[in-house]
Amino acid sequence: MSAAPSGSVPKKIRASRFVVRPDPVWLRSRERNRPFTGARRSANLGGLAHFKGTVFQSTQLFVEREFGVERAGQVLAALSADDRRVLSEVTPIAWVPVEPVMRYHHEMDRLCGKGDLAVCTRAGRFSAGWSLNTVLKVFLKFKSPNWLIERSTSVWNRYHDTGRWATDLERPGKFVSTLHEFAVRDPAMCARLRGWLLGAIELTGGRNASVQEVQCACRSGDKCAFAIEWAA
Repeated sequence: MSAAPSGSVPKKIRASRFVVRPDPVWLRSRERNRPFTGARRSANLGGLAHFKGTVFQSTQLFVEREFGVERAGQVLAALSADDRRVLSEVTPIAWVPVEPVMRYHHEMDRLCGKGDLAVCTRAGRFSAGWSLNTVLKVFLKFKSPNWLIERSTSVWNRYHDTGRWATDLERPGKFVSTLHEFAVRDPAMCARLRGWLLGAIELTGGRNASVQEVQCACRSGDKCAFAIEWAA
């Protein structure tokens, strides 16, 4: 992934009817703690958080490769004109409001899946493979799930402007990784994360990997926790 020009800040794309500032410090306000849920359909959701453009681009590429270009177009067409406009402006280094990206995931699940969000998990797994073989290729040099998980916050902050990870080693080959202070509350995002973690473990040498979400902020509390296990 190409870096932004020296001294510049990657732009954040404006979603309809709210202004996105280029500095994520604004997320420290009370707005940061308001949850986003996939059921909220309005285009004016307050701009709670942002993803890097590669999050959407890898998801769109997944749909094209797994279901065809025509179906990818149908998923995009199912969104509002405002959402389509925002997503049409996405570049790899742009910060994109989470709302249209997550609505794309829900339409993908409706049109390409069975309504159980399993397709979002597949998209996350695909995204891990795509990113670790392109923009995060340096991490494959180490071929170690331990090394990658211990640096989870560093990797996360490249693509998300809220949330931080804390990791506890239960035993060799088993971690519990907890995501704190993430502004998004959406089961589709949790499904995507399960897939991404699974794919990342497999690509860095973990065999017979499994990922289970043992705590979910969508149901209760303020964090999501994932039990990650593999054979060396």
